[in-house]
Amino acid sequence: MRQFQAEETVAALAAGRGWPTVADLPGDESRGVPRRVAWQISPGATLNFFRDDSLGISYVSVMSGLGRDFAEQLTSMVHTEIDVYGDAELLSGMSGADDDQGRALAVLKAGLGAPLEFSEKFYAGFVAASEHTASTVRNAAVRAMYYTKWQEFTNVLAELASSDPDSAVRDFAGRVLTAVGGTGS
Repeated sequence: MRQFQAEETVAALAAGRGWPTVADLPGDESRGVPRRVAWQISPGATLNFFRDDSLGISYVSVMSGLGRDFAEQLTSMVHTEIDVYGDAELLSGMSGADDDQGRALAVLKAGLGAPLEFSEKFYAGFVAASEHTASTVRNAAVRAMYYTKWQEFTNVLAELASSDPDSAVRDFAGRVLTAVGGTGS
């Protein structure tokens, strides 16, 4: 989302559609747990708002057990009513940041906003970030890879887990590799 403090906007959308609140969970900044509010769109489908105070990012997602087509229709509707970044902006943000902190944040945003299906453009951006000189950017790349859960990152994650110069990045890459179905630590 373009605005960090956007919970009221999402709540207004849900209220206007008559979607009841089904979860309202506080975040825990010290543990990196974002605030989450969820509204039931229909049985088996929710609109979720997350505010990650530790990163200064808010984002929305549609979770549905009613099939991919249903989720994609809802996602398209939400995107027309909520001010979110488009793919082109997310991609350009990864390479256009002025400093390492800004680049890491742009990579995280791109990871959250990446398409569900594999995208060569996002893949290339995350791989480039995984090769950056700053460990904060490489760490953000690993997190972005985790967000996408694309199997295409298995080799990249394995390389990071075995040879990144920063032990924290190596450890995190190993955990993410395991989470996406590879063999890691």
